[in-house]
Amino acid sequence: MRILDLALKDILQVVRDRRSLLFMVLMPLAFTVFMGFAFGGGAEEDVRISLAWVDRDGGVPAARFWQLVEAGGWAQPVSLDEADSLSQVQSGELDALVVVPAGFSGSLFSGSPLKVEVITSSGVQEDLVRAPVSQAWLKITGAAEAARMIVETAESPVSSGGPAAHDAALLDVFARVLDEADRPALRVEVSPYGELERVTNPYNQSSPGMLVMFAIFGLVSSSSLLTAERRNKTFQRLITTSLSRGSILAGHGLAIFILVLAQEALLVLFGQLALGVDYLREPLAVLLIMVCAAIWLAGLGVLIGVAAREEEQVILYTMATMFLFSALGGAMFPLESTGRLFAQIGQVLPSAWAVEGFQNILIRGQGLGSALLPAAVLLGYALLFFTAGAWLFRRTDA
Repeated sequence: MRILDLALKDILQVVRDRRSLLFMVLMPLAFTVFMGFAFGGGAEEDVRISLAWVDRDGGVPAARFWQLVEAGGWAQPVSLDEADSLSQVQSGELDALVVVPAGFSGSLFSGSPLKVEVITSSGVQEDLVRAPVSQAWLKITGAAEAARMIVETAESPVSSGGPAAHDAALLDVFARVLDEADRPALRVEVSPYGELERVTNPYNQSSPGMLVMFAIFGLVSSSSLLTAERRNKTFQRLITTSLSRGSILAGHGLAIFILVLAQEALLVLFGQLALGVDYLREPLAVLLIMVCAAIWLAGLGVLIGVAAREEEQVILYTMATMFLFSALGGAMFPLESTGRLFAQIGQVLPSAWAVEGFQNILIRGQGLGSALLPAAVLLGYALLFFTAGAWLFRRTDA
């Protein structure tokens, strides 16, 4: 109970400080909007992948294949011949090229469908093109196989009409199978990066990024309370009571956890309601990342509060940590846009795992399972920071 009283005391001190409102609420809201606008350009730019389509087959199934790919909305069709397409992909002027091989339509009904060739420029992540194209290919081949089985088992006199009647029946049933398919399933949600709205909304990057960044920044207010207690002799009076050093540390850590979680909840609601960031599509996964991030930051806040001797040192340590974790951890800009070495270094940091946990949900369209590994890593860092803070606290003179 004494731990809860100590945590409540810390929370009230922070809430009553007007500077805390600036650090923990107003600044992150303003920077979220600013960073989203800066990197998204107001979401006016067409960010679709420029895609050329080379059809060496010329059959009806190949044409339907292209209709499925185009219906996803993720690609900007470009009309070029094969030679120009290859040249522009190699030069980087064109993002991607899909080549449908000759004999594709006939192979669909033989049970051994031919693969299409996907060629991307060096500046485009191949999975952004290959995944939706592969999904369209699976739909086409599935419809063709269903048509083949229906026609072969039919008792109508199709076979007596010769090969032409047989082929016509296959195409007719094939078209009807595709037309009866679930239309929403043909959208681009099959992409590893989710629906086009999730890909193009710039706040899907800035909202979780600024949430993590300013949650660290907010430690300036909460971590300084532990330092202030040692400076004004409150700590010495506390240890004369029944509270142990561990209980004192737990009370401060609990207060930081609650404050960070409240700040995260506010920024999540702002992103959901004002910026169109769909946090609530997977509420349990988002809550898991929020809680684990708050535990990690509570450990970090305790360590900073114990290590700093003066409030100025709290500010210095917090700011240094914030800029390091935010710049290298993908909070300010996506790690995918950096070089491989930079991204590998950034992936070591807990901030990168927190941002990745949110982006697995917001951008990649994944579910609760995608949040488990980031949550586990954050809890591991929390244990590391709490352990370091407790060890240093035991060695700190009153």
